[in-house]
Amino acid sequence: MIISDYILYLIDDYQLSPREINNGLCADIADEIWRKFPIAKVLSDKDMGSPEYTHSFIYYLGKFYDVECPNGITNWKELPIFNRQLIEKR
Repeated sequence: MIISDYILYLIDDYQLSPREINNGLCADIADEIWRKFPIAKVLSDKDMGSPEYTHSFIYYLGKFYDVECPNGITNWKELPIFNRQLIEKR
């Protein structure tokens, strides 16, 4: 199984939208992904130099993943949750 397929499986298993999962369950999902793919790293925005912790996500084989980006992206700051947070702070 590839990581993208596993993330989609978890979304289905939780029976919540990706946005709902990312608002409170992101650390749980990241831990589940790490258990299935132990070479992945569980990170947060605080780990990446942000002054506060707001979101957990996965770094795996050069890409960052969460339930809203099951195919991975190369820049963690482009995860949709961070774009929403920027808009909400305005």
